[in-house]
Amino acid sequence: MFNKLFILFTVFTAIVCSNKSKALEFITLRTQTDIKDHIKPGMWVFTDFDRVLMAKNIGAPFAYELNPAYTALLKNLQDEGIPVFGLTARGEDQVNETMKHLKVIGLDFTKSLSNANITDLSVDQFPFFNTTFKDGILFTPTLKDPILGKKKTKGISLKILLDTFPQENRSILVIDDQPEQLIAIQNEVQVEGTLAYCPFFGHPLFKSTQLPYDFPVSFEGLKGEKIETAWGRDMMRLKNKKKRKTYLLQTNASNDQMKEEIMALRLYEALGVPVPDYRVLSGRGNELTFKKFESSATGLYLLTSDFILDAPKKSKRRLENSLRDHYVIDAFLSHTGLVRDEYIKQLIENPNGQVIRPAFFSTLRLGRTGKHKNRYLDWSLHQVVELDWFKDNTRSQESAAIYNQLSNTELKDQITRLLSKKEIVLNTFDETNNVLIMQNSQELRQMLEQRFNDLQSRLAGL
Repeated sequence: MFNKLFILFTVFTAIVCSNKSKALEFITLRTQTDIKDHIKPGMWVFTDFDRVLMAKNIGAPFAYELNPAYTALLKNLQDEGIPVFGLTARGEDQVNETMKHLKVIGLDFTKSLSNANITDLSVDQFPFFNTTFKDGILFTPTLKDPILGKKKTKGISLKILLDTFPQENRSILVIDDQPEQLIAIQNEVQVEGTLAYCPFFGHPLFKSTQLPYDFPVSFEGLKGEKIETAWGRDMMRLKNKKKRKTYLLQTNASNDQMKEEIMALRLYEALGVPVPDYRVLSGRGNELTFKKFESSATGLYLLTSDFILDAPKKSKRRLENSLRDHYVIDAFLSHTGLVRDEYIKQLIENPNGQVIRPAFFSTLRLGRTGKHKNRYLDWSLHQVVELDWFKDNTRSQESAAIYNQLSNTELKDQITRLLSKKEIVLNTFDETNNVLIMQNSQELRQMLEQRFNDLQSRLAGL
C-alpha cells in the first residue's frame, strides 16, 4: 500500500511541478520517526501538527501525541542544535490553544529560534489573514474563497519565512500528511531539502495488556461490513484477507459515550476482570475503507478481537458464576446493561473458556442511549445503588435470582478486594483521562472516589 501511495504521489507531483525546481526531494514515510534517516547538517526541520505530531477530535478542546517516539526525536534534534519548527494550517487565532496542546506533550519550539538565530514574525509580514510566525511555529491556514475554492498557503508563507532569514547552505525537511501542502511548498520554495509525506490511517491510543492479538496498526487494507450484534448496536466486522483475520470495530455517534465506554473497559481491565483483547484508535471516518460506516464515525474507535462474534457455545453455569464473582465491581462501575432478563447476551466466553464482558455501553454515567443516568430518580452518582438494583426482581428476575444467592461473607470479600484496589482504579482513570479528556472528568473522578467511600460504609454495616 505504501509503495502504491509513493508511486501515485511521485507521478502526481511530477505532472503538477514539471516546470518547478527539482531541489526538493519527495519521500513517503512509514512512520514519523523515519525522518531521522534524512536529517543533514544545516537542515531546518518543519513538522505539521494535526495527524502528524498530535491528534485532536473535531470540536474537542484537547490533543494528544500520536507517536511518543517522534516527539522524543524532535526534542533530541533540538538538543543537538538542529532547528525544529512547527508548520501548521491552524490560524493565528489558535495560538493559545496550540500552546496548551504542546505543553501537554512537552514540546517547546521556541528553543529552535536561538538554534537558527531568528525571531518571530508578525501578522502584517504575511499577505494572508490569520497568518503569523510565533514561538517557532508558522501558523498559516488554508484560504477558503467562495469563487476560487481552497488555497493551501504553507508554500508561500514558508517562502516568506525563509527569505526573511536567508542563510547559506541551508536545506529543509518538511513532514506533512497532506500531499497538496507539500506540492504547494515545492511550487514556491527554492531551496534544497526533503518533503516527507506521512500518510495518516489512524493511530493506537491504548491496547490491551494481556492476550496479545494480531491487530493492524492502521485501517489500511481492511474491508468492512456492517453487522448488528446481540447487544443491539450496529458495529463493523473488518476483514484482512491477506492475514485471514477479522476484527470487530465499535464506535458511536456520541464521542462522549465512546470515551465513557473506553474508560469502563480500562477500569475493568485494571481490576482484573477479563475483557476482549483490544486496541483503541483515533482517526476520521472518511479516511476508512468502509464508507457505509461514516455516519456514526466519531474519531475514536474500539477495535476488538473477532471471537466475540463467533464465541464458543456458552456455559450457563460459567456465565452465572462470572456475574456473582464480579457483582460488586459491576455495580461499582454501574454496568446497568447487565441487569435485564437477556443478561446472557451481555456475556460471552473466549476460546480459553473465560467469561468476557464484550461491550461497555450503559456503564459509568451514561445509559444505553447516551443520556446521563441522573435522569433516573433512584440512581445515584456517589452511592452504589446498583447493589440493590441488581437484586431487584422487578428489574430482572433472572439476574436477581443469581445475585440473591450471594452470602454476606462473599459480599464482604468482594467489597474488601475492590477497596484494596482504590489506588489502581484512580491511577488508571487519571492515565486514561490524560488522553481522552473526558467530559466533566472531575465529576467522574469524584463519582469513583465517593463510591469507594460508600462501599467502605456498607462494609462497616455488614
